[in-house]
Amino acid sequence: VGMVCVLEAFQGLGYMRKVMELAYAEGNRLQVPVILETDAKSKCDKYRHLGMELAGVRTCKNGSKLYELIKYPDPTA
Repeated sequence: VGMVCVLEAFQGLGYMRKVMELAYAEGNRLQVPVILETDAKSKCDKYRHLGMELAGVRTCKNGSKLYELIKYPDPTA
C-alpha cells in the first residue's frame, strides 16, 4: 500500500475500509502480505482497527516514529 488518503468530508463513511479491503483481497489472491508504514500513532490505530498487525516501531534520526504494519494473507483464500 503506497498511500491512503480520505478527505475530511468523507471520513467515517467506510472509504478507508473499502480501499484496504481491495488491498487485502489482492494480497489473498497472490498469497502475499499487505505491508505499510505510517508516521502517527492515531493512523496506526486506524489500520489496526481494519485488521492489520503492528509489526514494529522504528525511531528515526529526527526522533519521529514509523509504525510498521502487516496483514498476512488468509491461508484459505
